[in-house]
Amino acid sequence: LLHAKRHGKNRVIVFREEHAKDAAERFKIEQALRVADFDAEIELLFQPQFSLGQNEITRAEALARWDSPILGEIGPDRFIKIAEESGLIASITLSVLEKAIAALKSWQAPIPLSINLSGHDLISDQIINQIIQMIKDSDLEPSLLEFEVTETAMMADTQKASNNLLRLTELGHPVALDDFGTGYSNFNYLRTLPISKLKVDRSFMQNLTDPMTEKILHSLSGMARTLDVECLLEGIENELELIMAKRVGAQSVQGYLFGMPMSANELVECLEAQSIENQLQDLKKIAGK
Repeated sequence: LLHAKRHGKNRVIVFREEHAKDAAERFKIEQALRVADFDAEIELLFQPQFSLGQNEITRAEALARWDSPILGEIGPDRFIKIAEESGLIASITLSVLEKAIAALKSWQAPIPLSINLSGHDLISDQIINQIIQMIKDSDLEPSLLEFEVTETAMMADTQKASNNLLRLTELGHPVALDDFGTGYSNFNYLRTLPISKLKVDRSFMQNLTDPMTEKILHSLSGMARTLDVECLLEGIENELELIMAKRVGAQSVQGYLFGMPMSANELVECLEAQSIENQLQDLKKIAGK
């Protein structure tokens, strides 16, 4: 019954053993989440976002990793969804934000970070109030913290979600629309949202031999230009995909080609290496003159 409801409702699903196994696993994860100490058990990794125009890393997405003392390491594709469905996601969001703020304050030259917000976060004035207060107490520049939301996260209460996003943007926080192209995109809907970036879902990079792929990416990039927002392509893992990103007019990219999710120290080392490389390039230009 739960499986049927999660996959569209008003449908018949024949019960199989796999459903029982899935239900048992979900129950274990949910019970572990309910007693978890997220401040101790959640670790942040950071995946760089690379600007094609500036030719450097300009931002990183903060990603939660959970190592449960009861179950061990649980993938985010598993525990995040269960936390959302069980109403426990807000505690994870606040823990991630707290750790992101601590990282930013510890870095000598902080790089802007992106934090994911769930649908539950967006429609909760209380959670948004806590987020705003935490950032105010930190004395960080609001532009250092971008919030990422998905179209599906907006669907529960579009008006409430939009109002809370507007509260964040009015304080100076950029907002990115994640997984763009896989949800309910339409121009009238998008132009009412206070967003500054569209993140095109990585699924569009899976079949570059299909002539339609480039046309679709051109279209999505064109919509971003029409909305006057940045277009970021996710899932860039090789040079061919990078060439495609440049051809369709993306402003920035994210993917394994520019860095897998890494620790805070690894990100700092990556940025320091980038700074040294940029300085060498500048010296070469001066020498050339």
